[in-house]
Order: sequence, then structure tokens, then C-alpha cells
Amino acid sequence: MYGVICSPKFWPEINDVIALKGEQALYKTVDVDIDILAEIEKVSRIAIRYLIIDISAAEDQKTLLKAIKTYRILSDRTQIIVIAPNCSRGSDLLHKLVLMGIYDIIAVPENVEEFDIQPVLKDVLETPLTYKKAVKWLLDSDFTENSQDDVLEKGKNKTKEIMKNEPIVRRGLKDTIMSWGWDGTGKSFFLSNLAVLLAKNGAKVALIEGNLINKELITFFKIEKNQDGLMSLLSQNKSALEYAITPIKNLYVYTLPPYADLDSSLFDLSVIQDKLHDKVDFILVDNGAGLNDTFLNNVKYATKVYMVITPNIAKLISLSQIIGSMFNRGINLNKFEAVLNQYSPTREIDTESINTILNQFGSQANIFSDSSINIAATIPPLYPMAFESHAIGKPLAMGFKEDLIEKSLDPLVSSLWLKKSSPKGLMSFLKR
Repeated sequence: MYGVICSPKFWPEINDVIALKGEQALYKTVDVDIDILAEIEKVSRIAIRYLIIDISAAEDQKTLLKAIKTYRILSDRTQIIVIAPNCSRGSDLLHKLVLMGIYDIIAVPENVEEFDIQPVLKDVLETPLTYKKAVKWLLDSDFTENSQDDVLEKGKNKTKEIMKNEPIVRRGLKDTIMSWGWDGTGKSFFLSNLAVLLAKNGAKVALIEGNLINKELITFFKIEKNQDGLMSLLSQNKSALEYAITPIKNLYVYTLPPYADLDSSLFDLSVIQDKLHDKVDFILVDNGAGLNDTFLNNVKYATKVYMVITPNIAKLISLSQIIGSMFNRGINLNKFEAVLNQYSPTREIDTESINTILNQFGSQANIFSDSSINIAATIPPLYPMAFESHAIGKPLAMGFKEDLIEKSLDPLVSSLWLKKSSPKGLMSFLKR
């Protein structure tokens, strides 16, 4: 599962970390002045999950960037971890790596003889950096222990540079997000509005109909033509974006017609990722209710799963039991977060009560860290506006009371994407 290209200096520590994981390097080259292009060509023939590259072992940095770019094209699912000795965080090389989608960078400080990379490498393997965290890491390198005014002025200048030239905003898949929950919790309502808000902030978003029975998206966007975009996406080889409906700029919706009977075995998220990975920033999949084999197969390809829940005690108890079942099946629950849809003013519930229910009745104790589930967003009571928006086929975020839904989902949007249209928002993000 591991490939390693490094200098002799770092090999013992890298090998120790891999051994602690109970594995070994399937491919390794430990040397100096390595022909990195030749090594990348060799390692690309092997199916590995992690590729660790020590850039000090490469004979030429320009060749290094070309080699990594080539490998990203050949093996885009491998997590690449770069060890960068004597590179400051603001260096041009590290900026270029992030632009290429390499977020897991271990920058070894200059003039430091003894630097233990083991704890950092362990952290990166367990919790890979996201696009946003990598950008923040780079930008923070420009801030010094100067006065607050100097820091803010420097941040403003950096913000203007980013907004003008977009040096960091790399096109290419960053997150695959799935919605999940019971019938009637507002999964499609939530995901449709999230997709619209991301698109309005400059991200390219593919919104996929994953409910193979009820097929909600055609009504949420009042799609009357090209309703079979998802079937075409899965079965055809033309430009993938041609099959989508585009309700607004940057949003590509792939639906199924009401009468369509798509074999669930054909709904393969990895195929969708392969066809869209270089065309969109996010893939959002609106799943059907409950637990089934299709969901369990596809969840391993998702980076995030948002469970949409409502103040329905019976459904919360049942959900906690299913969470325990997924835990027993070895599903990675770290990628799961909840979105609380308060639904109506008469049925509101606080997050503390939700945590109590999910932990008290779950079939597994301490499933989530700190014995609680993270509530990523809370949608306030929007009845009857939410039903009205559905009836006219226009999500709230497309102008129908958009401020109500935008305010509740803004923290979530900001956690996923650097909002190009809001320098103020980026400055706030940097100060945090």
C-alpha cells in the first residue's frame, strides 16, 4: 500500500511509521540524485494507497514537479505526501505543489539538524490535509509576529493577489460529498441548496441524483429536458459535462427521469469520479433513504457524508442503531457529520439532546470521538418556504428567500471552499 522515494536520511523514520501501521513499502528507492521521472514511471505500475516523496532526493526540482504532475494523472487516487527539507512554507515550489493538488506537505525547517518527522507523518496519514487547510497553511507563512496592523495589511495584500490571479484555486476534484438519512428529513433540500451556494461562490459542482427510487432532483430544479443525464454520464464516453443541466453558472445537475429503472449495481461512484475528477471541484451525491448495498459500496469513495436529521426522536434512535451497524461493518465514521434540519418551530430540538440520544441508544459505545457527533450545520425552521421553493422548482439559495438558507449553511460552505467573492470572508478565515 506504500511507495517511498527518499534520501537515506529520512528512510529509517519513514520505515518505522509504515511498520507501526502493520505494513511495508511495496516500492522503495532510497538514494540521492534520483532520476525522479524514471522512478515515477516505475511506481505508477503498482497499486498503492500512499506515495511518500522526499524532494531532497530528486536531482532536479523542475523534473520533480513534472514527475508529480504525471503521477497525479496516472494515479489520481493515491495520497501523495511530500517531505520538503529546507523549504519555507511561502516558497514558490510549495505553492506549485498545492496548485497541483498536493496538500500533505511536511516542511522540514531550514538549519535544523535533528527534526523528527515521525509524529507529523503519522498525523498526515491519519488525517490528510484538505484544500482549504493547505491554502491557509501557505498564507499563514506570510504572517510574522509584527503588529496587528502589519499582519492585517499583509493579509489584505495577499487576499487581493489571490482574488486577482487565482494562484491557489486549482480546478480538479477536492471533495466528494454524500447526503444520507431517513425519508422526509430534507436530504435533497439541503444538498441542492449547498450545491447552489458552492456554485455561486465560484466552485464547479456536479450534483448527482443518487436516489434511484424517488428521484427528487428533477423536481427541485424543475428539470423537464435532458432528464436522463446520469444514465448518459455512466454509459457514454463524450464530454461528461454535456449530459448535465446547468440551472446556474458552475452547477451541473445529473438526474434520472421518473420512469427510469437504473440497476443499482451500475451506480458506481468511482466511475463518476473518474469521469468528472478534472472537470469539477465537488461531486455532491443525493442518496436515497436508509442503508443499502449501493450506499455501503459508494461511501468508501466519499470524503464527507452529511447525515440530515430532524427533531424526530424515533428516527434519531433508529439512526443511532444503524450507525452502530455501520461501525461493526468497518465503515469509517470519521467522515460522517450531521446537518440538523429543525423543520418547523413546533419541533425544535437542541444539539445536546441529539448527542444524548445518539450515544445513549447506539449499539456501540463511543463510536464518535468525545462520545458525540459533530453538527456541521443547523437549518432553522423554514416551513412553509421550503415547500414553496420545492413546488416552483427553485431552491431557496437561487433567490427565493436565499438569505435564510445562506446564513445557516455559510459556515459549512466556508469550511469547504475559499469564497472568491468575499475578501472579507477570507480575511476572517485567516485571522481564525
